[in-house]
Amino acid sequence: KVRRGSNDGRYTIISDYSISTKYRRARKVCGFAQNDVEILEIASSLAKKFTVDDTDLSNGTQNENNQQCKSNISKHTADSAAAFYLEQKLNKNSYISLSKDCKMRNAPIYPRYSAISKALSECLPNGYDISEVQIVISFVFLMKLHKLFLMANWEIEQPVDVQLNFTAVAESLKYGLGLLHAEINTFDNLLNISYRMLLKTAISNSKKRNMTEHSRQTSRLARITDVFNRAVHMSDPKLSLMHFLNEEEWEEEKENTSDDDSNMTYDNSDKESIM
Repeated sequence: KVRRGSNDGRYTIISDYSISTKYRRARKVCGFAQNDVEILEIASSLAKKFTVDDTDLSNGTQNENNQQCKSNISKHTADSAAAFYLEQKLNKNSYISLSKDCKMRNAPIYPRYSAISKALSECLPNGYDISEVQIVISFVFLMKLHKLFLMANWEIEQPVDVQLNFTAVAESLKYGLGLLHAEINTFDNLLNISYRMLLKTAISNSKKRNMTEHSRQTSRLARITDVFNRAVHMSDPKLSLMHFLNEEEWEEEKENTSDDDSNMTYDNSDKESIM
């Protein structure tokens, strides 16, 4: 589920399942925000990255083609120009570079790489990390999601052709949002599953330790109880309670006395004194 926050225009991803407070707090770090800067500014700055400088072209025909290319890019809407750039695969360094360029134009793009890294570290227990092989975060997906949020709330004040262009992509936009929401749920579930698996492993190890300790104490109690069940002279130091509390000596004593018990005889006075 995607819910719009307060008046700051911030978007927060809300999970459908109950998770720990730490996990929910970390998910908010990955929220997606929109600001008051026109997306057209972002698109124009991005479009410049795909134009060729005239000084690099010596052929007149190439120069003419370059001018035509610039003209075509300038006619692009904010959506098409941004989408053209977002088709490129972004890694950590290119994303940081892009963020710096947009920050210089007062046009920041969210979410930041640092915010994602911070959210990942806070979502997981201490000492546990998820490698890029286990969960691959696609920055192009995150930026497309931000762009779609902006478009959904963008009041079109452009010429009619822009409005028609926006109407033409409305269905694909709706379909794309559905896919993005599905990817959000997948990302959420992966983090939650990894957290639950680690928690389950810790609980399982704790249960194993408790079961081992319980078995040891039960065995120890049985040995102590066996002392009082033996109808023997308690004055014998080898059959004292402290002697049977020693586990190592008990194993030897058990072997030595197991064969003698069947041959031992007791008189009635001894039995009454013990009982």
